Amino acid sequence: SMKRFHAMEIYFLKVEGLPNASLARDNNVYCEALLGYNLQMRTRVHARGGNHCIFKESVQLNFDPWDTTSKLKLVVKHQGLMNEEICSVQIPTGKVREMEQSASSLAMMNSLSTRMNGSFWDPSNFTAFEMLPAGKLWLRFVPVQQEERQTSFWECCCGCLFGKREDEVQQ
Repeated sequence: SMKRFHAMEIYFLKVEGLPNASLARDNNVYCEALLGYNLQMRTRVHARGGNHCIFKESVQLNFDPWDTTSKLKLVVKHQGLMNEEICSVQIPTGKVREMEQSASSLAMMNSLSTRMNGSFWDPSNFTAFEMLPAGKLWLRFVPVQQEERQTSFWECCCGCLFGKREDEVQQ
């Protein structure tokens, strides 16, 4: 059932120790995230990012915390004539779930004040993952807060007068 899924945001802080994809020029670095039924999500390309690159970006994916067979695959690539894989890491969903739960328990992770004063991107809030064949990628997983669906006066009345609302029919 799709009710098991929820939105999760992956924050990319930085990548370090990347091997060169090309001997002639610096790496044009971006990161690709693949998980389960999601489409590939990508960060923007950091031109001439080289061997060390600061991302400070995020992507959102649908996450099934009870899927024990899937792995989150993160691939750092070089954009060129052939988008070449520089390095990658696979993270089991159990580890992602643990990190997401610890992040959601800290109210600091989602507060606007931490984003404004810069502590949101403090490296101590991120976990470094060793990539293959070389390099480290700093990540954080945070569940996306779902907004409460507000109903209007007309939805209430029309739902009562003309049958059930759409969200009630799905349940």
